[in-house]
Amino acid sequence: MVFKATIIVTFVVSFILFIATLSSVFLIDKEIGFNDNNYIYFHNVFMICKFVIIVYSIFLFGYSFTSKLDQYIVIFIAAGISRYKIIITKLIALCIVVLIVCYFSYFQYVCVGFIFYKEFIFDIKYLESFISLLLLALYYGFFSLLLMQIFDNIYVIIIPFALMNLSEIINEDSGKIIEAINYVILNYSNKLYFHYSSIHAMFLIIILVVINIYFYGYKDLKN
Repeated sequence: MVFKATIIVTFVVSFILFIATLSSVFLIDKEIGFNDNNYIYFHNVFMICKFVIIVYSIFLFGYSFTSKLDQYIVIFIAAGISRYKIIITKLIALCIVVLIVCYFSYFQYVCVGFIFYKEFIFDIKYLESFISLLLLALYYGFFSLLLMQIFDNIYVIIIPFALMNLSEIINEDSGKIIEAINYVILNYSNKLYFHYSSIHAMFLIIILVVINIYFYGYKDLKN
């Protein structure tokens, strides 16, 4: 059931991203220079992809670990498979799914640009933005998973989404408190780069991965 739901949601998300990308290329104003148009096209596509992919990742990680859908692990544990191998395998699979969606969004951004905008320019720095989007999506996905493991309620996935929006709002200002918040709540600066670095982002993701794996094993031992 979880795989069926995941496939359906993934196809819906992919379709939304395709329509959004196609719509963005037709919003190009030919009266503006091609450099500005290329950035506008990228920015419109990227902001839509950011919202959709992060929401998708939050849902995917949280939904995949609801207690009802996670009951099948008893079969694998009974067969002698380590509970840590189970969660690591499952997390790798989820990460690959998010990676594929991010790649698809970038691939269609490039293809639609080349096909429908004759002055489209391939810029490697935009690829870097999509790679950073993958990290951002994984961060909020693992955060969603942690909350799901703690509360076992699908509605807690609203919290990561709310924090993401709150982070964007407060980052319009600056200050010591905001800098401290950005250490633990990952988001972009106004220039679509992480406030600190991609290394910092990966460090936060690794922390969430370790906590999730530990919590999953500990919860299993309790039960």
